Amino acid sequence: MPAARKVIAQCNGLNKPVMDLRQFSMAQTELRNSLASIESHLKLRNFLVGHSLSLADVVLVSMLVHAFSIAVDKKSRDANMPNLVRYVSLVA
Repeated sequence: MPAARKVIAQCNGLNKPVMDLRQFSMAQTELRNSLASIESHLKLRNFLVGHSLSLADVVLVSMLVHAFSIAVDKKSRDANMPNLVRYVSLVA
């Protein structure tokens, strides 16, 4: 989830003392595109790989929880990412 790390870094001010809105906008677009592909993958699945929880699920959910708390508001999650919301609540 490099896209999530970019957005989080911009929000936390880790890149520069002042947030760069252009970079932040680009990072958000990249994050939305990454989340859209995961959203479609989880449309008919409960887990990333196979039929049970794996390390990949744990790693992804840990990144998603952090990204959701900082970069993606609840209204957007519920409206645009119902499969990801379901997935995170299942794994977390």
